[in-house]
Amino acid sequence: MQQSSPPRHKVELKIVSIKGERCPLELKVGQSWVLDSFTPSGMCGGAYCMLFPTIQVLRNGGAAPGAEGDVVRRSCPDPKGLVTFEMRALT
Repeated sequence: MQQSSPPRHKVELKIVSIKGERCPLELKVGQSWVLDSFTPSGMCGGAYCMLFPTIQVLRNGGAAPGAEGDVVRRSCPDPKGLVTFEMRALT
């Protein structure tokens, strides 16, 4: 008998701040995506790679380290245009 997988959650990803010069990809505060299985269009590959482990935890119903309630914040690795993202699982 095959066991069914637990349901996966979609994850909302939103830009909440940008510090420094600017984001070289012209990302803007307030931009958001609903993540399912693929890298969203217009998303920086470096930032997405850094966010991916946390996205996977949230998609699978886990609690991410450093979460405040149901919100997790992470920043991109670019020190010149430090973009801070907020993530939460959608139920």
